[in-house]
Amino acid sequence: MKRFENDKRELPVLWHQSLLTFVQRYKSDVSTEQKEALLELLKKHSHREITNEIRRELASAKCRDLENEDANSQHSVDLNLNDNDDDTLDY
Repeated sequence: MKRFENDKRELPVLWHQSLLTFVQRYKSDVSTEQKEALLELLKKHSHREITNEIRRELASAKCRDLENEDANSQHSVDLNLNDNDDDTLDY
């Protein structure tokens, strides 16, 4: 993405449409760091009709690193043995 950040040319509509398609398809697969980098890129290269839609998609995205943290906290199981010696688990 660094290459596009420093590019001073006006990028074609097709580039913006491709970025929108990428974000729509892969928004849940990007990390928080990647999402922030995409938002920074949009500050340097914007399209009057497409950029706001890309921002909306990114704003609604749940990043994969945050998703993984939530999943790990929801699937924890208490593996303490009961006081009696019957080897059953408490959940």
